[in-house]
Amino acid sequence: QLLVTYPHAVEHEGGSDKCRPLHVVCKNTNRSEHSVAICELLLRGKAAHAAQRECASGLRPLHLLCSQPAQNESCVKICAALIKAFPQACSMPGHTAKTTREGSENDKGSDRDLPLHRLCRAEPHSEYSVKMCEQLVNAYHRGLYERGNAHYLDDDEAEDKNWDDPLM
Repeated sequence: QLLVTYPHAVEHEGGSDKCRPLHVVCKNTNRSEHSVAICELLLRGKAAHAAQRECASGLRPLHLLCSQPAQNESCVKICAALIKAFPQACSMPGHTAKTTREGSENDKGSDRDLPLHRLCRAEPHSEYSVKMCEQLVNAYHRGLYERGNAHYLDDDEAEDKNWDDPLM
């Protein structure tokens, strides 16, 4: 009912971190089926625009979600909903306001990390992490060839690469 009365609520920045509601859902580590329903509601219609915007931290919702350990199937469903709403997020580095303004490093990874990098750092891993990883790779397979420092390999370079080399 709130979104019917006040549809711009999805764009409202609240709290000390100035995050929009979708960002708050994605930062929450206690995700449930209710979290999935809220996320889907926030992504409906014009609210899908919220998936493209960065909150005060500079991270998109998908980056925030992938920065936390995947604890249940709800995480997988939220990941799928975010990718469906804004698949380009899979290929975008997560520039944090802290990193870009002050030059210091983010606690959950560098400012160049894709959601895939963040997911791989978010331990402990689980069967849900594997499902989310599959979604991210299916949405942006080139993420397998990118480094967190934004070093990109083209497909030919990736095929020629010695993947057994630990200094890859």
